[in-house]
Formats: sequence, C-alpha cells, structure tokens
Amino acid sequence: YPANHSRLVETRLLKGMILELIGDRKGAKKELEWAARQIQRIFGANHPRLIRPLASLSKLYSDLKNLERAEKLWKRAFKIAGQYLDVSHPHYISLQIDQALLLMKKAHYFQAESKLKACLQSLEIMNGLDSQSLVPVLEPMAILLRAQGRNQEAASHLIRILEIRRETQGIGHPRSEEHTSELQ
Repeated sequence: YPANHSRLVETRLLKGMILELIGDRKGAKKELEWAARQIQRIFGANHPRLIRPLASLSKLYSDLKNLERAEKLWKRAFKIAGQYLDVSHPHYISLQIDQALLLMKKAHYFQAESKLKACLQSLEIMNGLDSQSLVPVLEPMAILLRAQGRNQEAASHLIRILEIRRETQGIGHPRSEEHTSELQ
C-alpha cells in the first residue's frame, strides 16, 4: 500500500499502540506520530480518526513526564471528540479518564476525583453496577484515594474491582486475584 492508504495508516496506528502496550515508548512515539500526521493529511485536521493516536500520544508523553505536551495532545483529542462523539461514547469517557490521570500527575486531586466520579456514574448508568467497564475508573480512583491517605475508601474500590473481576472472569483467573495482595 502507498503511505497515504488508510489500511497502512491503521496498521501503523495499531503497531504504535502495541509498542506502547509492551513498553517500547520510542517505537510507539514514532508510529503514533506518523499515523497522526497521515490521518491529518488524508482526512483533515479535525477528523475523528485522530482521537486514538492523539490520546495514545498524550498518555505516552504523560508517562515521559512531559505533561505540557501531554495536555496539548489531550485537549486536541478532546476537542475533536466533542465535535463527533456523544458524551456516553467509550472514547469520550476514556478521554475523561485520561484527563483525570493528567490531573493526578499535576497533583490536582480534587479535580481528578470529581472527573473520575462523573465517569464512574456515567458507566454505572450505562453498563450496570458490576460491569467490567468500571474497572478503568475504579483503579485510578483507588490510587488517588490511597495517595490522599483515604485508605478505607481506596480499599472499598479495590474490593469492588476484585468482586467485578471474580464475577466476570472467574475465581481462578489471574486478573481476578490481582488486587488481593494490595488489600492485605
């Protein structure tokens, strides 16, 4: 495929996301930035296909402690999401969780907690109180509460994660036992 073919762009985007997942930040950054440039060139500067690479790059820069760049990328992704996605769309909610994580890194705990509570409430309404979709909100909420010394509240979130995972994945599944050591 030529460099401007959408399948090649999607493949490189997925490659970047996989590299990010396995911890190859340099390779992930290269692939994600290339994919974002190509998507912008092919589809335009505000196309919804830009949300994923911009959000992934934002997380990457956040992990690299470049919070200013991370926030710029996040704002751009969120602006595009606001134009095209409903507030209940999974990518929109994921971006809100990402914002809360950025706020936590900047020690804006009250704002982060407020954002996470709103996401949790939306997901509970849409998917139920014991849905696996709650875990990506409950985990950072527990970390946030623990950082503030609110250990009882943090423990209740970890217990809830454990119960959700046991219910959805079974008792013997490694992920369902992951938080047991944190509670002891």
